[in-house]
Amino acid sequence: MDEMIQEMLKMQLLSGLRADETISRQSLMNHGTAAHFLDMMMIRDSCEVSVPEGFAIQGLAMAQAASLMAGMKSAGGT
Repeated sequence: MDEMIQEMLKMQLLSGLRADETISRQSLMNHGTAAHFLDMMMIRDSCEVSVPEGFAIQGLAMAQAASLMAGMKSAGGT
């Protein structure tokens, strides 16, 4: 009877260790996922254009349009 109880306790201890290993492995995976999302947010924030920046880029493009058109007209006339 004592041997059976000891074996049952060993099995419970082993399953507890396996559960601890699974939890620690899951926490490492969660940390990796969080780090990946942080990387993606940093990339998005560095590349994403805000509304005022978008209007500024659009204004610069429109300002260059007149000089480009004048250059095309002068090139067509030569």
